[in-house]
Amino acid sequence: MKAQLKDIQNEFVFGTQYYRVVPPKTEWADDMKHISELGMDTIKIWALWTYGEPREGKFNFSDLDGLMDEAQRKNLRVVINIILDHCPLWAVQKFPESQWTDLNGRRMTEHAYAQRFLGGVGLCWDNTALRKTAEPFIRALAKRYKDHPSLYVWDAWNEPDKLASGDVHTAARFREYLAKRFGTIEKLNEHLVECYADLSEVFPPDCKSDVAAQLLYNDFRQRSLGDQVRWVYDTIRSEDTHTPIMTHSHSGTTQIGWGADIPWDDWRMADAVDFYGTSSHEIWFNDNYKRAETFATFALSLETKRSIAAQAKKIFWLDELSGGLSYMLPNVKTSYDGRRTTFNLWTALAYEAKGILFWQFRPERKLGSEAPGWGLVERDGEDTDRSRAAAEFIGTVRAENDLFLNARCVPARYGIVYDMDSHLAANCTQIAPYNNGFQAVFSAFYTNSVPCDILRYPGSITEQYEMIYVPEPWCVSAALKKALFEYAERGGRLIIECGLGLYDENGFTAAKVPNQGWDATIGLLERNIRIFTTDTIQTDHGGIAVGKQRVDLRMTDAWRTTASFSDGTPAAVTRAWGKGSMTAFASLPSAGMHALRESDPKCVPNFIRFIGAEPCVDITSGGNGITCRVMECGGKRLLFVFNHCAQNASVSIDCSRAGTFDRLLWNNCVSATGKGHRIDLHCSVESIAVIVLSA
Repeated sequence: MKAQLKDIQNEFVFGTQYYRVVPPKTEWADDMKHISELGMDTIKIWALWTYGEPREGKFNFSDLDGLMDEAQRKNLRVVINIILDHCPLWAVQKFPESQWTDLNGRRMTEHAYAQRFLGGVGLCWDNTALRKTAEPFIRALAKRYKDHPSLYVWDAWNEPDKLASGDVHTAARFREYLAKRFGTIEKLNEHLVECYADLSEVFPPDCKSDVAAQLLYNDFRQRSLGDQVRWVYDTIRSEDTHTPIMTHSHSGTTQIGWGADIPWDDWRMADAVDFYGTSSHEIWFNDNYKRAETFATFALSLETKRSIAAQAKKIFWLDELSGGLSYMLPNVKTSYDGRRTTFNLWTALAYEAKGILFWQFRPERKLGSEAPGWGLVERDGEDTDRSRAAAEFIGTVRAENDLFLNARCVPARYGIVYDMDSHLAANCTQIAPYNNGFQAVFSAFYTNSVPCDILRYPGSITEQYEMIYVPEPWCVSAALKKALFEYAERGGRLIIECGLGLYDENGFTAAKVPNQGWDATIGLLERNIRIFTTDTIQTDHGGIAVGKQRVDLRMTDAWRTTASFSDGTPAAVTRAWGKGSMTAFASLPSAGMHALRESDPKCVPNFIRFIGAEPCVDITSGGNGITCRVMECGGKRLLFVFNHCAQNASVSIDCSRAGTFDRLLWNNCVSATGKGHRIDLHCSVESIAVIVLSA
């Protein structure tokens, strides 16, 4: 019976990437038997356009046929990942003008590429004729396998992104976008304060510091990428009306970005498919799982995808989790053993991932810098401590399938707002490193075991949240500002860093901050911007690190000072607003925590206490490096305890807010006991405990 979307939503998926064009046929049967014996039920295989249509109109699916049939014999399900982004040479030669071109006019010529074997790198999918040329391959693939018993899911695009491009097709699409948005060249000129004679003079902006132009171009790029994924989705659907379709992002998340660039938008891509996934190679960040502060980067990737899925009432998969190390990571000085595999698997489950696929089963053998990396097992297929750890994890989850499958993260009481326009404005002007600041705020929540949701659009600003925190709000839209202030008026606690609307929606600096008349409405005005490195402000909860920017606050008597700079001037002020309250900082705790969390570690818990965020449980002793997370399932709850320390730790936990001790479900600690609301753990190095609580 073919999988339907409702089936995907109601079962766990454990599996591994298996095939690009290696391994050879002689290994398939034994490998798939081995995969099944490890408890996995799913493999992912690549369907490369380069191999599937080596000559235009001549398809070759012989390998895929064999893989699908062998998977059926081994009772394995298959995710087919369609790979279009590296094209057959005949397509490159047919569309030479579609080769990716950077904003300075440098063109990438056709060549083989280590991760794709054959074909041309970086063709531009804004070319409608190129899309039409690829459609027969997609349709032939979908038609051939839509009724195959092993087909489980289509993955429409592997890690889609859209780097800044200056090719002719992207320029033409950009002009179409501008024409639709502004209607006339006069309105575009008014928006940009330019003097274009007509749209033919407009090109994708190569000036990174031009906020106004970059805001427009980024909006175009993100819409274009979402449209690109949706085009593949619709093409599959033209032949296969029932099989679920997903896509998955790069390792990391939108908030992290790549330098000054934001090459994808998780929200738009998730909206284009039935459900979403993510690559998340925790080892990219070195030994971060041994330090909660930096492991938070991995957790942020999972939390963002979980928040997007929850708000859309969908699921998400961890679609690529490292099976082993890779020589692609020359700066990583670490090991990747079974203990680390176990740590990452339980973390993914605690963030509500309903599918986990390793990248990959055997190590790579052909792929340049990727070889011989990523393997869950040895090159000859022999088990490793990683594959044994995976099997143990899968067996534990399967034995408690109903409990884990129906578990959902306890609804968060707090939200952190991500704003892409503010992110881009900060990247353009270097006013502050938005990605570092955002990660530092999330890290503060993570390391103090405070669950939160990642919020973005006005519709997500709801009464579910007791408090919403807005870091670096440089270019927040009028609609989002209105939603935030109305949220406070209805009874929420709104906490905002300085710079609210420093840039207007056109990308120009505002005359007043907050902008758009909100200074008069709320009785607060920022003056006298100064740039500095870091400082510590004083609160009733201790010192809080701030950094990068400081302003003076001119305010009405409705505001009261709640934190001060060393010179006694207000560093944070609070006022009642309707049924709720607003707190405004005169600096950036996000930037300060990023800079000082190692040299002044107390600044992070002080920040959490100041903003009034409660952890899911209270660690009453031995909590340094320990993080906790709670899920709920009916009348039961699951408490996950993670020891990030590189040494043993004795920990006492008060679970009054979460429930009472029921039983210890799984652990690799030295000892674990519980009674009532108290749990005592003697945690071994980098260990985990999973505890069932009665709600």
